[in-house]
Amino acid sequence: MTEYHSIESEQSLLGAVLMNNAAFAVVDDIVRAEHFFEPIHRTIWEVVTAQVGNGKLCNPVTLRPFLPEANVGTLSLSEYLAALAADATTIVNAPDYARIIRDLADRRMIIGVGQHLQASAEGDNLVLAAWGVDYLDGIVAAQSMSGAPALNMDQAVTRAIDAAAAAFQSDGKPRGLSYGLTALDNRTLGAMAGDLVVIAGRPGMGKTAFALGVLRNMAKAGNRCLFVSLEMGDVALTTRMISDEIWRPNRKLSYWQISSGKMREEYFQWVIDAGRRLAEFPIRIEQQPGLTVSQIGARSRQYKRRHGLKALFVDHLGLVKPSGRYA
Repeated sequence: MTEYHSIESEQSLLGAVLMNNAAFAVVDDIVRAEHFFEPIHRTIWEVVTAQVGNGKLCNPVTLRPFLPEANVGTLSLSEYLAALAADATTIVNAPDYARIIRDLADRRMIIGVGQHLQASAEGDNLVLAAWGVDYLDGIVAAQSMSGAPALNMDQAVTRAIDAAAAAFQSDGKPRGLSYGLTALDNRTLGAMAGDLVVIAGRPGMGKTAFALGVLRNMAKAGNRCLFVSLEMGDVALTTRMISDEIWRPNRKLSYWQISSGKMREEYFQWVIDAGRRLAEFPIRIEQQPGLTVSQIGARSRQYKRRHGLKALFVDHLGLVKPSGRYA
């Protein structure tokens, strides 16, 4: 008889997370505790979810006090946790193991529906069919764990009226995050939560410069921002922002001047002063070529859980590596 579970995949995923907690953010939208077949694995994942979700370090030592006394085969639970970490896969493979676990869990649920229908074959056909459809629909719906929830019309109207009231009371000010550019704020009402904004243009037209200007304006207003750079390094990015921060109608120092060092000695104090101001801005720069959509999403969710996040910038979309369902 076919066994619709993979203990090895469950062990590999648990080990990956115990060795590198960043793996949890990569798979937390794929698998949950109830998807694990082995009861002790379900228990471990529940504790891992609680600990990592609270921003706490999770490894065999820190995890053990939160788990019940138990033996796994010939190993104590402490020995089993250590063995999981010792045989861990890399974070790169974690999503593959998570999808295996999730797919097998769904398969077990589907088989369970069939067994229930077979055992209840003498019942009313319409009742059985309705129950089966509802249950299977629940499995399909659970596969889509992102997106906004569905709303009734009265809920949608209430939200729209609340938004109109907020706009009326704002006296014309941007309802979303201000771009720091009056003309743009007036036309867009600011960047709303959940907005996807694509800055389009040919190479060399200043897309990155524009994005860095908006980033600096939003962060200066106290909004925590994450800038994912797939091309330019942190020194080049920060030097550009320092140049922008220096700018005044009677005070200008270009990126080229700062980078080449071709400036008067007294101008270097401008660089230091602007750098000190920028250092206080709530900005984090993530620089790594070849990140995938899933990896960017995972790092953003992890940063949001730990620090809060108002705006995510990706430079640039053409360098994002597609993977899995985004290919």
